[in-house]
Amino acid sequence: MFKKIIFLSLICVVFMSFNSLALAQWKPEIRSLKIAGYSPGGFGYIIVARWADEIKKTFPDLWATASTGTSIPNAKLLNKNEVQAAIGVGKVLADSFEGKGTFFEGTPQNNIRFLGTVMVTALHFVVRANSNIYHITDLKNKSINVGKKGMHMNVTSVLESFGITLDSIIAKGGKVHYVTYGEAKDLFSDGHTDCLTDEGCPPYPSVIELAPNIKLRLLSFTDEEIKKILQHPYLKGNFIPAVIPKESYPFLKENVKTIAGVHALYVHKDLSEELVYRITKILWENPEMRKIFKEGVPSEFGLNIKNALLGKGEIPVHMGAVKYYREVGLPTGK
Repeated sequence: MFKKIIFLSLICVVFMSFNSLALAQWKPEIRSLKIAGYSPGGFGYIIVARWADEIKKTFPDLWATASTGTSIPNAKLLNKNEVQAAIGVGKVLADSFEGKGTFFEGTPQNNIRFLGTVMVTALHFVVRANSNIYHITDLKNKSINVGKKGMHMNVTSVLESFGITLDSIIAKGGKVHYVTYGEAKDLFSDGHTDCLTDEGCPPYPSVIELAPNIKLRLLSFTDEEIKKILQHPYLKGNFIPAVIPKESYPFLKENVKTIAGVHALYVHKDLSEELVYRITKILWENPEMRKIFKEGVPSEFGLNIKNALLGKGEIPVHMGAVKYYREVGLPTGK
C-alpha cells in the first residue's frame, strides 16, 4: 500500500513538472501588443496601462504598451490591426462592428472581437432639489444638455422612451444644449439649464463638486421603466440596469435606479486563442489589476466577473476569452 502511494505521488510530481515546463516554454506568437486606452489620467487609461504592465511582467518576450485614445479611433485602429487590443464604450464599438451610426455607417469594423466588460458608467440626471422636476417626463419643456452632437443619443433615447423628442422640448419652450460635460456643468451652475446629464461611475467627481454649492437631486426610474428604456433600439443590448447607491452622494436619501453603459476591452480577431486566454486570465486574476479596480471604483461598477459579458451587443467573444470564461464557469452561450 505504501509503495502504491509513493508511486502515485511520483506520477503527480511528474505531471505537475510537465505542466510547469509547458507553461514556461510557451511563447506568444507576436512580439508586440499595442493597447489603445482613453485620455491620460482617466480611469480607462489606468486600466490599459496597468494591464499592459502586468502582461509584460508575465511574458517578458511580449512587449505590451498602452497608448491614449477614444472609442471611435480605437475601433478603427483595432480593426486595421494597428493596435491589437483597445478599450471602448460598448455602444460605440457595437456600432463600429455592425457598420452603423454616425461614425461607422456602411463601414463595418468586423475584425474586432470582444474580450470583457471592465467598467459600467451610470447615467445621471441631476436636477436642483428645489425644482419641480421629479420625473423624466417633467423635462418636456425644460432646458437640458444632451451631450455633443453625435454622442447625444444615450440621453435622447431615454427621453424618447417616454414620448419626448428634442424637437418637442423646443416646441414647448425648452432648450437643448449640445455641449461637453464641462460646459454643461457651468451652464447648470449658472442656472441656464434645469437638468445636467452625464455618465460616470458613482461617486462622480463633478457631481460631488456641485453638491456643496447647490442642493441637488437625482432622477430615478421604476423597474418597469428601466425595462421599457432598455427596449429602445439604440440602447437594447448595449446598456444594462444600474443602481446608484445612496452612499454615493451626501444628498441622496435612497438608492437611485438608472441605466448604465459599458466600457469593455476588445482584441483583434487574429490574435491566437492561447494568447487571448492568457491575457484574459491576467485581467481577471492578477492581484495588481484587482487592486486598481478596488481603489478606483465601487465593485458594482468596476472589475466584476459577473459583468464580464454584459453589453457586448453583436460582437463575437474571442475564443480565447470564451475558453477562460468557460473555465471559471461563466455562461458564454453557443
